[in-house]
Amino acid sequence: MDWRAEYGAGSSSLVSIYVPDRGRFTFSLVPRTDLGMIKAGEIRGSTMTWRWGNDEFSLNTDKRIAPGGGAYNLYVGHDVSFRPK
Repeated sequence: MDWRAEYGAGSSSLVSIYVPDRGRFTFSLVPRTDLGMIKAGEIRGSTMTWRWGNDEFSLNTDKRIAPGGGAYNLYVGHDVSFRPK
């Protein structure tokens, strides 16, 4: 995967990843309806899961993605036409 990070201020930070043949997914822990993002998954510890259409995605890391032991809602935006340069 091609990881792309976009940083905003405080809790409105966005992170994006490119998934080959699927496009770019952009993530937020807070609702971003202004960007067309929808609640489509969750983060628990070092695992992030989300659904888009009929596809389910899971990303596992060596370290926690978000602090604490609880679950976080994951808001997702999708740009199917995005291709990395």
